[in-house]
Order: sequence, then structure tokens, then C-alpha cells
Amino acid sequence: MQQLLLDLISSEQSLSDDQISRFYNNRGKYNNVFVINMANRHDRLETCNNTLKKIELNFERFVAINGKQLIENREIGKELHKKFFILTPGELGCLLSHLCLLALMASHPKKNNYTLVFEDDIVTSTQGRLNKLFDEINELDYKEGIDIVYLGKCMESCTKLVNIKDHIFRAVGPLCAHALMIKNSYARKILEDLDNCSHSAIDCNYFNRAIDSIYGDYILKGISNGLVIHPAIFYQDVLTGGSDLRKDYLINYQECNDTNPWNCPPREKEKKSGNVGMIILIIIMIILIIVIIVLLLIMYNNKYKIKTVGSNIIRRISSKITKIIVVIVIVLIIIVILIIKTVRKRKNGNKKKKEEPNLLKDFKPCPSSAFPIRFIEGSDIKSFNIDSSSIANKDYNVSTPNGIVLNGNILTTAKSSNGIVSYPLMQIFNYDLSNIYMAKKVMLKSNKIIISKIYKIITNKIYLGFEDMRVFRFNNDIYLIGVNSDRREDNIPSMILVKLNHKLRNKGEINEDTWHLNYDPIRNLPNKNWSPLTLQFEQEELGFIVDIDPLLIIKRFKNGDRFLENCEIVYSAKKQTNIEKLRNSTITYSWKDVPSECRCLFEDFIPYNKRIPDNVNRYVLMGHTKYVEADYVQHAWSIIYQHYFVVIDINPINGKCKVYTSKPFHLEEENKPHIEYVSGFCFRNDEVIVFYGLKDKECKYIQFTANRFHQGIDSYVPNLMNET
Repeated sequence: MQQLLLDLISSEQSLSDDQISRFYNNRGKYNNVFVINMANRHDRLETCNNTLKKIELNFERFVAINGKQLIENREIGKELHKKFFILTPGELGCLLSHLCLLALMASHPKKNNYTLVFEDDIVTSTQGRLNKLFDEINELDYKEGIDIVYLGKCMESCTKLVNIKDHIFRAVGPLCAHALMIKNSYARKILEDLDNCSHSAIDCNYFNRAIDSIYGDYILKGISNGLVIHPAIFYQDVLTGGSDLRKDYLINYQECNDTNPWNCPPREKEKKSGNVGMIILIIIMIILIIVIIVLLLIMYNNKYKIKTVGSNIIRRISSKITKIIVVIVIVLIIIVILIIKTVRKRKNGNKKKKEEPNLLKDFKPCPSSAFPIRFIEGSDIKSFNIDSSSIANKDYNVSTPNGIVLNGNILTTAKSSNGIVSYPLMQIFNYDLSNIYMAKKVMLKSNKIIISKIYKIITNKIYLGFEDMRVFRFNNDIYLIGVNSDRREDNIPSMILVKLNHKLRNKGEINEDTWHLNYDPIRNLPNKNWSPLTLQFEQEELGFIVDIDPLLIIKRFKNGDRFLENCEIVYSAKKQTNIEKLRNSTITYSWKDVPSECRCLFEDFIPYNKRIPDNVNRYVLMGHTKYVEADYVQHAWSIIYQHYFVVIDINPINGKCKVYTSKPFHLEEENKPHIEYVSGFCFRNDEVIVFYGLKDKECKYIQFTANRFHQGIDSYVPNLMNET
């Protein structure tokens, strides 16, 4: 296979003889750099050249193998397509391009050198040489032998990452192959496995897929020793350039598939050092206990004049000295107890700090952002007014506001929390949100028995803590939906639905005005942000979008005239929306509830524009994703929340659905982490009001005309749809 791939490089003119000669003669450990670039994508080559100039890396252009042309024009192409039959022609070309470079690496005389391989759609926020990184990799390679280093990655299991040094982590199972550092000897191992797969632990079909899956599974199976840089140095520019293979996918800049990008486990050394300290304290305690027992024996012998072995020696010890020693031992015990408490307090404090990092404190903005995502120009950003008299005390922060238009006014709710207990704060504003007519702290009730550590009581009717409560209207009634904040360690947050009366209260009657919603297949998973919607194809019943990716809609079971807490599935898509980790942020509006003046917001990124196909029910909502960009050299990083308008078309007759999204956007342009979280939006004539929070403390809203927004932001590439 290696010779076939080397011949392919020459026959497809991917590299010239001079380039190959320079590769073999270059003996620097990290000096060989290739960029895979399609022959017709000179634009990509130019942007990639500018990217690598920022970190002062020189490279050789590897002209990517055109899979389609290879299959159509050459017999070897047809044979290879049969061998890798699961791949499309474009994916085959990508795989062969990477394999050809592996064949080149495998034949390099310096087996322990590394070759850097980039795809041409990389971007970076880093400026300056990567010498420090190379030195650190060199040190680690000397100690344990490193096969592959991900300078860029996607869809990694970040909660399982183990920190080795600085921003270097042991890889778990990353995907994407846009920025890799591969050891030449490792390249040889992969090709040998490809040749001998029928005689090894690896099945021959193992290689019949994309190259990043092959690399990732080598790490997952423990066959290779891989490292990832976290946050990554390089990202794929899927937002502006798009992928030649997967034009509709935006997942490749999602570094983590399981957590917030910054929330990773501590280093192994930190864990060990904490355990060693506790072991030393335990040993000291054991010694002190032994000393106390000996002293008690001494005092017992002195008092009762018991003759035992060595009793004469014991009697010689002065009772006065004994008392002094006892006092000293007691003091030492008290000191040790205080030390243990202090250590535990610091340990818990550190844990809390890692779980809830102070992002602004450590934030140093990237001097050269790789992702200039658009923000809403010409919009009016305002602080959300709060009636502080309705809040319990100064320790409570108010966040995640949202609202709906109701009888010419705007009814809003926001989360008021002190970190232990939370409740919804409801307010009624005039139409332009300038005056507060009413503010009310809503203490919701439930007849369901819930054990609460907050109040340390068990009762049949208690006041509950609720988080992220969003207000919506259904059948002329007002509802709240959010998360039950029962904070027991063994409790899994669940969604709760509350129907309010005219005084904005509830009685807490289960299945009457309070529902602890449950959907059995995800009972043991944290359920947040179910988005309520009116099911036009289910007799106008109330339903919930559990997830957009893939689309899952459920509704409550019904027993006679009563709706129950358990839910059943209404619609489930078989395919993903192609935007990994796109999550619900707001309530969902039916198309009929969207004013005609605001529909231009959504019609631009729908291929068939204004016409809704027959038998299709259309819904709109807002969703979000998040990622991190970093400058490795400057130790700068940014957390990016980005938002999308989402349109969902469902045809209940043929069971098909289509999901469309706008291009991602920010709400603010300030040079700080975009940790803005959209929690609601509503329509007011030709205007849209978007409610959002910053850092779980600030509440804001933004007003803009639909026409200005849809002119100011480019819609995403058409054909971003999901048919199932």
C-alpha cells in the first residue's frame, strides 16, 4: 500500500520532485509542514498562507487528490473506490491525500521526527512561533513516546481529558484532521496495519471510513498515544468558507461534545498531592491516638497501683509531666483537626472554582480573533429593569429574562437566585419596556413530596426552587416551564410545568396546575430547556421540543380530560440537523403567531422563501452553540456563545421534517467573552425583542427591526436542511 500511495503522489502531481527531495533532506524534528489544498482552491491557499504566517510556519503545498476524477479516469481509482466503498468520491480523495502523506512520512529517514499536516480551511487566533510547544512535546516524547498531537480538534470528550502540562492534555477520542502533528514512525505503523489488517487485531473494514475516525479510534482503542491542545490552536473556518466535503455541517468548530469547553479535570499531579497530604494527616492522627492510649495506661497504672510488666518504670514518671503531655497532645489534636478542616475547605473551594470559573477574571482577549461572527448592527441594547423591592435580599442575582406580549403589555419572568435557592421574578411592563406596572416574587407550589436540603423538611406542600423559568401563553392561559432545582446530589434536574391563575399563582395540584414532566427514555438524563409549542397537527395540544439535534417532540399523556406528567413521543427525526450541539434557547412560536412584518427574518434562509409547502406546519425559535478560541502563545482565550434563528417545517402526513438556521450571530460586539445567553424573544409589530443574560448576573434585552436585521446579516448557505 505504501508504494501505491507514493506512486499516486507522482501520478496525480500532488508534489513535485523538488518538494519530495526537500522533505527527505529536511532533518529538523518539526520542520516538515504540508497543507492539503485542492487544485482549484487558490483562495483557500491564500487564507491558509496568511494563517500560518501568523505563527511563522513555512509549508509545502500538497495538491489534494480529486477523488471524483480519479474514479472516473483511472483504473486504480475504481479499485480504491471498491476498497473504500463507504466513502463518497470527495471523501475518498480526502482519505487518499492523508494516506499519501503518511506514506511519505513512513519513508523518511528520521523515524522520530514529526510532520505537521494542515487542511486549507484552518484559522487561528494565535500569533507568534510555537517553539515553546515544540519544546514541551519534545520533552514528553522523550519520556513516553508521542504518536500524534492534535493542534486542532473537534467533538472531543473534554470531561475525560487529563492535563499533562499547561494546555497539553491526553487525548480521549478527538475527531477532525485539520491540524495534526504526526510522528513518522506512527505513520509507518498505520500503513502496516492497513496492509496486514486481516492478520491483526484491526478489522479490514476499520479503514473504510474517514481519516479522522481512523486516528480517533486508534486513541480510543489504546493503540496510539495521542495528545490534544486545549483550547485548540487551530480551527476549521466552517462559518465563512464552509467544507468542500460537508457544506452543511457546522460541527467542526465544536471542540467538546460533552461539556463547557473550559471545564476540564485537574492534572493528575494535583490529585496525587492532595491525597498525599491527607495520608500524612491521617498518619499523624494515628500516632497521636497511640500516644494518648499509652498516657491513659500510665495514668491508670499510677491510680490503681497495678503491677504489670514495666510497672515500676511507669510509676517513676511524674504525674505532673503526664498532665503536661496530655495537654500538649490535646492541643496537637485540635491543631490537626483545624488543619484538616482548612485543607477540606480549600479543596472544596478549588472544586467550586473549577466548576464555576470566574471567566472575566482570567480572561485576556485574543488580539486576533479567528471568528469575526456578525453582531446585530443598528440595534438598541438596554438593561433589563428590575424592581429590587421584590427580591429577597442583596445576595440574589437576577438573570435569564424572557417575555411575551400580553394585552398590549409585556409580561416577563427572570431567575432570581442566591446560588442556593431560586424563584421566578415576574414583572409586567408597558409596551416599550420603560415602566414596570407590577413586580412579583412567585413562590410556586407542588403537592408532590420532594426532599429538599434547602429547607431540610419533607412535606406534602412545599415551596420549590425553580431555575430558568420561561413564560408562555397557551389557550389563553399563562404557563411557566423550567427546571426543578432540587439540589440533592442524587437528584437529576427535571422539567416542571406550571399553570398560573389570574393572580400569577398556582395551587400545586399535580396534573391540575403542576406537572413534573417525565419522558422515560431520557429519565436519567438532565433535562433542560424543553421548548413549548402548540402542536398544530395534534389537535392544538401543548407539546415540547426536547432537542433540535436530532429533532425530538413530545407531549403529555392524557387520561380523560386530565393531562398527566408522563410524556409520549410525537415526532422524532432520524437525522441530525448538521449543527452539532445546537440547543433550544427560547419558547417556540407557530408561524401564524409571527407578525407578517417580521417574517422576513426567517424567509431569507429558507430555500423556497415565502411559500410554505402543503400540509407543512412551520415553527420558529432561537437556539445556541458555544465554543472556545485561544491564542496559545499569548495565553489568551475567548468563550463564544453564538445564536441562531431556527425554522422547523414538519409534514405530519409523510413524516418528513426540515430544519433551517440563520448564520450564527452575536448580540454584542464588546471585546470580552461572549458569554451572553439568549433566554427569550417576542415580536412587537415590525420589531423583535431578544432577552438575554450575561454571566448569570446581568439582564439585558435588544430591540431591532426585522428588516434591519435580515439586511445586516448573511443567511447561511441554502440546503441546510434535514429530511427524514
